[in-house]
Amino acid sequence: MVRAHLRSNYVDSDVCVLDISTRGLSASTASPPARGEFVSISIGANTLVGHVKWSGERRFGIAFRERVSVIAAISGEGDLVMPTRRVPNDRSDRRKPAADERSGGRKIELLVFAVAAGMATVLLADLVASSLGSLQTVEAALAPGSQGKGVH
Repeated sequence: MVRAHLRSNYVDSDVCVLDISTRGLSASTASPPARGEFVSISIGANTLVGHVKWSGERRFGIAFRERVSVIAAISGEGDLVMPTRRVPNDRSDRRKPAADERSGGRKIELLVFAVAAGMATVLLADLVASSLGSLQTVEAALAPGSQGKGVH
């Protein structure tokens, strides 16, 4: 249990913190604040702002705006507010890795297409060459003066 001071629009009182976590706390006082109120609670030299999530006869619970250090709250030493990790605030920040992945996939797709086109070109050239060879054979057979003279 830690002693603290609570301030809100309607309540200014001493409270006893019963439970605290990085995201909120529960406390006890004679006149708890109403659910939905924004309050500030001073623990030692640190002041936290929170939103009252629930309120009962003599107890209430607050959700903090920032993450807090439980050890600093209990010991009264150090910075109570913990540093937060950076969260992308712009949709383009979240899309960059996906765009990079698509770019790599498109490169592979282009490479596969280029190889397939090259193979198709070689096969088509071979087909045309063999067709022309067959046509030359037929042309030679039909040409006057070929071995087919005398056959009517």
